[in-house]
Amino acid sequence: MLQFLVHLHQDTRLIVYRARQGADHTIQVTDDFTRLTLDTLALCTMDYRFNSFYSEKMHPFVDAMAGFLKVSGLRANRDPVSQLFYRSETTQYWEHIELLRKTSLDVIQKRKQNPTERKDLMNAMLYGIDKQTNQRMTEDSIIDNMITFLIAGHETTSGLLSFTFYYLLKHPNAYEKAQNEVDKVIGKGPITVDHLTKLPYLNAILRESLRLSPTATSIGLQAKEDTKIGGQYEVKKGVPIVALLSKLHRDPAVWGQDAEDFRPERMLDEDFDRRNQEFPNNWKPFGNGMRACVGRVFAWQEALLVLAILLQNFNFSMENPSYQLAIKQTLTIKPKGFYMRAHLRNHMSATTLERSLASASLYGQTEKPEAEAAKKKGTQGKPMAIYYGSNTGTCEALANRLAGDAANHGFSAAVDTLDSVKENLPTDRPVAIITASYEGQPADNAAHFMTWFNNLNGSELRGVQYAVFGCGHKDWARTFHKIPRFIDTTAEQRGQVELLKWVQQMPLTEIYLLSLKRGRKSSSGQP
Repeated sequence: MLQFLVHLHQDTRLIVYRARQGADHTIQVTDDFTRLTLDTLALCTMDYRFNSFYSEKMHPFVDAMAGFLKVSGLRANRDPVSQLFYRSETTQYWEHIELLRKTSLDVIQKRKQNPTERKDLMNAMLYGIDKQTNQRMTEDSIIDNMITFLIAGHETTSGLLSFTFYYLLKHPNAYEKAQNEVDKVIGKGPITVDHLTKLPYLNAILRESLRLSPTATSIGLQAKEDTKIGGQYEVKKGVPIVALLSKLHRDPAVWGQDAEDFRPERMLDEDFDRRNQEFPNNWKPFGNGMRACVGRVFAWQEALLVLAILLQNFNFSMENPSYQLAIKQTLTIKPKGFYMRAHLRNHMSATTLERSLASASLYGQTEKPEAEAAKKKGTQGKPMAIYYGSNTGTCEALANRLAGDAANHGFSAAVDTLDSVKENLPTDRPVAIITASYEGQPADNAAHFMTWFNNLNGSELRGVQYAVFGCGHKDWARTFHKIPRFIDTTAEQRGQVELLKWVQQMPLTEIYLLSLKRGRKSSSGQP
């Protein structure tokens, strides 16, 4: 995820493009956000540029995608005989599919011709090996997955951003609070990773936008056994059920009598968490269970960063102040006929803004000499070990980030996988374990470690000083932090180590510090 943020921050085409066009230009909101999210997804996961902002027309992939999805829906409602009479439509349908596949193949060939050590989705699909079957993905399978990622990954996020700006421009008080939060937390300088954890009101705005206008409008479910919904509607086993999110998200019993209103305050962390406890499954814009959106964290960070950057640099207004929300539906829903204008803030010119963005770094300015000296000193510091279990790279990135920061605190940190330390957890240095659960199972590079851990029956871990970090999301309630919690509990039982129980929630990635070796906290309350 940190790598994603770097790429998105560097790829500031939307900001520059908007500034150059000036305040008199009419912004086609959904088109611009579609360009942005498609470019961002392709750049971050595949290191491929669609360069959508270099042309007034959308990339042919987008047109082919829209045509393919529209006709797919029509074909699904026709019988085979009727379909025979739609020859022209069928010809274009297969042409669209061919263009989607050709575009995906071009991306693959570019990577093969220009290999890189990047740990992105493309390399994972090309060179990753399934440890259970010892097989790689076929080229056809990679193409199929690329099309799915590109379609699903950009379409919903562009809809979220479009609805968010509609609601903000219709509610000036919320807009003012959002921009004030950006100004207070970020100011006029570059946005850093740490800023994204300090924008609670922007998070609440995105949640409330998805509550009122979930871009994926429904969830398909199926009864596992004969049951009654709400104690009165009988449903037989195997019968498909469609849950309409626009109804679920506007239930007055959950959201109050103002459930139809846009009020981000109801989505601030404390109220949001309380409602999730009182009314489980009340907010489902990312789907449900094991079939929920796999790219949720990516999409959320993308939307949060885009919202912050735009509010930091522009004042927006509606092209038509009396515009009333209308819906355009393809694969998802988006505002129809929604236009706005952008005015640069702080007396900036387009040239000034472009220079500022070009010189900015997501991680801030070049480190000061004393910071460099601290890192150098850290290489001779107290040893510590950091072990991770990670399929998607998030836990690995967090492990490396923790190791990099450890040097500034007098530690020399070594990073490796959990499998590498099976039967050999060190007792001569503090140990940090960062891992996640994947549908209740350990990461591929933590499976052997977990097998060993599961068979411990004595005090094999006596003397191990440890902390466990768990990554996950509460939507996967049944398996939420199953693996990190098991490691934490087992380590305490088999090590008989006194621990200071301390829990910290970090927004977005929802990383929880489950246990911490007893020690002194800093004045900020952080370990």
